[in-house]
Amino acid sequence: MKSEGKCIFCGSTDISGEHIWPQWAAPILGHKSKRGKRLEQFIVHTKKFQLVSTESKKGHGHTADRKIRAVCQKCNNTWMSAIEKQAKDTLTLLMTGSSVELTQETQRALAEWITLKVLVAEHNRQNEAIFSQDDRDAFKEKRIIPSSLRIWIGRCVDDSWRSVFVRHAALFALNPLVVPNGGKKNTQSTTIGIGELFIHSMACITEGVELNNFIKFDTRLVPFWPASGSAVIWPPKMMLSKEDATNVAFVLDSFIRSPHVIWGGPV
Repeated sequence: MKSEGKCIFCGSTDISGEHIWPQWAAPILGHKSKRGKRLEQFIVHTKKFQLVSTESKKGHGHTADRKIRAVCQKCNNTWMSAIEKQAKDTLTLLMTGSSVELTQETQRALAEWITLKVLVAEHNRQNEAIFSQDDRDAFKEKRIIPSSLRIWIGRCVDDSWRSVFVRHAALFALNPLVVPNGGKKNTQSTTIGIGELFIHSMACITEGVELNNFIKFDTRLVPFWPASGSAVIWPPKMMLSKEDATNVAFVLDSFIRSPHVIWGGPV
């Protein structure tokens, strides 16, 4: 992992920061007086039922101003900007609930944008990042999305979810006697509310752990990545309520407390 204070992709010290919510999205999200509070929440676990840390940040600041200082100006203004531009039109349609058929090409463009946000967002708390430098290099150079990353999308029109970022980090193990990944976090979920678009991603980097085998998601969510090969029709027939969206965002926390999860010793 590149050291703190350097770009997570190229190692440059010319740090500029990356917006979670694009600046161009501000008019779509609405005037700050008509938006719900910005919410950022970070939750970390080690042993079952043992909460290591939780941090919530609420603010009235414009969502387009929220930056994570983990990338350099060169990366931000070149290949990262290209990913943003490629996804912008599709994002705009989904954020506003417009009707659109998402082709394989547009699905790929949106998945790359979401992946970029996940890779950057996990460095808001750098010691909780799970993806490797090899993962970031492969994405930067060849747009290879990490094989462990799973993405779902949905539609939520509740104002409280128009500008929300929630991230969880945890450590899971199949063998109760062996702590994987050197005791570092190996699992995370990232949830982003942006306009009417609800995005949820999840990844576990430990081989053999497939969270889909244990966690069943709300049918109002559309499995988005890995791509199915079929077009996605938007908007979906069913929307997520405020409660539905919250349950999805905290599904990893609920899973930790389920009978499936056993912690195998101190971390």
